[in-house]
Amino acid sequence: MKTLASNVGAWTCAVLCAFTAFDSTSWAAVPGQTALGTASLSGGASYEDLVDMHRQRRKFNLWVVTAALKSGAHMADVKVTVRDAQQRIVFDNTLEGPWLFLQLPRGRYEVQAQWADETLRQATTIHPGDHHQTFFYFNVPDHVSPDNRKPFATNPYGEPGQ
Repeated sequence: MKTLASNVGAWTCAVLCAFTAFDSTSWAAVPGQTALGTASLSGGASYEDLVDMHRQRRKFNLWVVTAALKSGAHMADVKVTVRDAQQRIVFDNTLEGPWLFLQLPRGRYEVQAQWADETLRQATTIHPGDHHQTFFYFNVPDHVSPDNRKPFATNPYGEPGQ
């Protein structure tokens, strides 16, 4: 009986650890490198991810945020391209979440964000010790629930509020 209990305990621990590992990495921020070899970090698809990225933000000098124009709702799947003053592509990727942090060398950059047929551009100049924020607001037909934590509280299979 003691062997059965210890086996059940070991299996329970293994299953819980597996679920915990899956949950903690499923929405994790995605670290990377720019074409210049400097650090990048993108994500922000979950609350935990936003908190984690917020803790790391000071390591980066360019912070990019993508959101809906009318509601301010965060957007993922936005393609971001960053070019230096010589028009060389420094960063080119589709974001997993609404935030992108880049560590760039001193210089002038054009940041372009594209979602569907809408392309937005902004210029920025990085100096030593800088922290620049760039916001891109897209004109999207957004529908944001007033209760974003439980939009389907009364019926998880129906429309919100049913």
